[in-house]
Amino acid sequence: MRLTFFMSKGNGLLAKRNIGVVKEYQLVRIEPITATASSMKSAEENPTNTINGSGLDANDIHSTPTNGMWLSDVSAPGETWI
Repeated sequence: MRLTFFMSKGNGLLAKRNIGVVKEYQLVRIEPITATASSMKSAEENPTNTINGSGLDANDIHSTPTNGMWLSDVSAPGETWI
């Protein structure tokens, strides 16, 4: 069985599962899911913003305000990771 993972607004991380030889798909909710990172610039610009749908409008278009994004603290020591 092959699982394809993708993000879906309001649903968290979903997996698309190919069932048998017929191309029939079933969405499977994967919970709980968390995001962690090496650092964050501020409490509003935290790694959870990468999985919670913030920064997306009704048409799933990304916005530009940073409070809907994850930004790393450039003064934090070490490598940046999420």
